Amino acid sequence: MKWDNVEEIKQTNLQKFTVNERDYLLPLNRNYRSWGESIFESEELLIISVVFDNLSGVITVKKEDIVSKVKFMKGKTSLIEFTDSHFKDKVFLREFPTGEKFYIKNSKGDLILQVKPVKTDFLEKILAKDTINRKIGTLDIETIVKNGVHNPYLFAFYDGTDKFTWFDKNADSLFEHILSSKYRGYTIYAHNLSRFDIVFLF
Repeated sequence: MKWDNVEEIKQTNLQKFTVNERDYLLPLNRNYRSWGESIFESEELLIISVVFDNLSGVITVKKEDIVSKVKFMKGKTSLIEFTDSHFKDKVFLREFPTGEKFYIKNSKGDLILQVKPVKTDFLEKILAKDTINRKIGTLDIETIVKNGVHNPYLFAFYDGTDKFTWFDKNADSLFEHILSSKYRGYTIYAHNLSRFDIVFLF
């Protein structure tokens, strides 16, 4: 492909591109021949001498399909590198090794979008702390209904290891057991306490 066909827009607009904490003013088009004086030209390579506001030297442009690899040289030192590639319609993408991307509209040479990568440190996984109270017991009361009245006949308790049952009409044996020093610091959960079991406990 001839360089004449890459872009016919004249070099008019310069845009500041910040790379590695240094600013470069570069044209917003792919008409590389308009950037300066052509030194060498072939099907795949274009070398141009350029003098911009804050940048002077030689650029080499290597063309690979729809991608142009551009490198600015000052003597033997490479100042800046980037690739220009077709994005869609009349928009092309200018991408730098730092990951910054610039979407530029060919017809007007306008910068329409800039994408800058932001390094984010992932949150470190917090180790779970064993804050669960292992001293837990549960109790339940079974009742039988006689003439519409609930009458307790069984009290049960489980301390996480052992289970205990008392066939009785009152909770005396249950309280005598769970109020022993063995269960100091325990949290006791009563099943169905929000309904009627509490009546038989207090």
